[in-house]
Amino acid sequence: MISVYRDWFLAARPWSFTMTAISVSVGGALAALDGAFSWPLYLLTLIGTVLMHAASNLINDYDDVRQGVDDPKVPTARYRPHPLMEGRLTPRQVRLTAYALYLFAAAIGIFLAATRGMAVLWLGIVGTAAGISYTAPPLNYKYKALGEFSVFLMWGPLMVCGAYYVQAQAASRDALLVSIP
Repeated sequence: MISVYRDWFLAARPWSFTMTAISVSVGGALAALDGAFSWPLYLLTLIGTVLMHAASNLINDYDDVRQGVDDPKVPTARYRPHPLMEGRLTPRQVRLTAYALYLFAAAIGIFLAATRGMAVLWLGIVGTAAGISYTAPPLNYKYKALGEFSVFLMWGPLMVCGAYYVQAQAASRDALLVSIP
C-alpha cells in the first residue's frame, strides 16, 4: 500500500511545487505590504495552485510518454523516478487523476471567484489551459520551443498577480514588475 502512495507522490513531482509556493507567496506578501492579506485566502490560493501544478505535471508525463518523448533511454528516466514510464501507474490512471486534481482546483477557484471576483476564474481558466496545452495536442507548445516562455508567464505574472488579486481584489503594477525577472 505504501508503494502506491509513493508512486503517486513521485508522479506529482512535489519537488517542483516550490515554484508555485514562491510565486503565490510573493503575490501574498505584496498584498500584505498594501494592507490586504488573509491567511485563509492565501492557503486556498496555495492549495488550488499546487493542485493545478500537480495536475499539469501528471498531464505532462502522460503526454510525454504517449508521444514517445519520455522513454527509458532519455535523461528523464535517469534523473528522477517516473512511475508512469516504469509501468507502476497506467496512462488512464494518470490522466483521470490529473483531471480530478483540476476539478478540485476548480472548486477552490470557483469559491475564490465568487468571493473575490471573476478575474480569479479567468486566471484559473488560463492556467488550466496552459497546463494542459503544454504537452497535449493540438498546441503542445513545449515541443515548439515555447515551454520556457510559458513557465515564465505562468509562474511569473499569472501566479504572482493572481495571488495579489485574490488578496487585494485589485491589479498591481508592483506585482507585475516584481513577477518579471
